[in-house]
Amino acid sequence: MDKVKAGCLCVALLAAIAYAKANDKPNGCDRVSSSSFGRESRPPFGLYCERCHNKTHPNRSWLGTNFRKPKCTICCVGKDSSGNIYYNITTLPKKTCRK
Repeated sequence: MDKVKAGCLCVALLAAIAYAKANDKPNGCDRVSSSSFGRESRPPFGLYCERCHNKTHPNRSWLGTNFRKPKCTICCVGKDSSGNIYYNITTLPKKTCRK
């Protein structure tokens, strides 16, 4: 019986680690809340983020924040239907960042 409890505890711990890891915020991203996604108008890069990440992270609402011109990156932030928030630094097309 102790092995079963230990096994269940390990599975629960791994699930908690995976959940926390999915919500890690990389440098270059500001933390956003769920309420940020409820606005009618989104920053224009949200649509770009949606197109870039739709295959790997489908069915999410996307925001694009923290445009960095020298590196030509933005922070894409996606929220799924469960309220989990995913962060990713995404490189923009070079033509977007020309001076």
